[in-house]
Amino acid sequence: MTNSTKLLLSLFFLALNHSIQAQLNVISAGGTSFTPEELITNVFLGEGVTVTNITYAGNPTQVGYFNGAVADIGLDRGIVMTTGQAADAAGPQSDLPSSMAGTSNTDPDLVTIGQVIQPGADVNDVAVYEITFIPVADTLRFRYVFASEEYPEYVCTQFNDVFGFFISGPGISGAYSNSSENIALIPDPSDPTGLTFTTDPVSISNVNNGNPNNTGCVPSYPMYYNDNEGSLNLAYDGYTHVFTAQA
Repeated sequence: MTNSTKLLLSLFFLALNHSIQAQLNVISAGGTSFTPEELITNVFLGEGVTVTNITYAGNPTQVGYFNGAVADIGLDRGIVMTTGQAADAAGPQSDLPSSMAGTSNTDPDLVTIGQVIQPGADVNDVAVYEITFIPVADTLRFRYVFASEEYPEYVCTQFNDVFGFFISGPGISGAYSNSSENIALIPDPSDPTGLTFTTDPVSISNVNNGNPNNTGCVPSYPMYYNDNEGSLNLAYDGYTHVFTAQA
């Protein structure tokens, strides 16, 4: 089984203001604060774009707003997308509830990614944004951190969290739906800027430091992995460095 999140965009420009706070704070969507769609327009997208459509598929509690996380994950504020409850992302680190928030929907592009990594894998508890807009800039850059409760004990097993960031539009010809490309790829370790990429998608099987319960599990891109056992400010057991999706 693969638990997955997906962000599907045409083109976008991300700009976030910085306001340093002491501790990670997460407010989930779906309550009185904002809807999943308002989360995109009010938090995620910066100036320089004209939004023509936003759709969200998933449970509203799977997405939310966070701030105060720069000391923990390297990003101060933005949005959370999760297979579980977004509000659970704040620490301390512990075993998160086993029940997922997802609606058990699936997605063909995430299935493709999951089966490349783990043949025969299915996809569950998907959270999907589709955003269509017109940008004034010609470059997309999106900074993100991938975290998972399945680290490290489920590395090299049939359970594998994955993340996809798909872009489609004029001049783009990819292998996914609507000729889109997945730009959530692991950076090339030989490039210190982090702006040259491998062809490997982001998942717990592709970024890890092995599995302590399986001596035959070979670490994959361990230079990008952060163990999070015992953290006070983040619930997940492990997370990546800050990655950039670029087009």
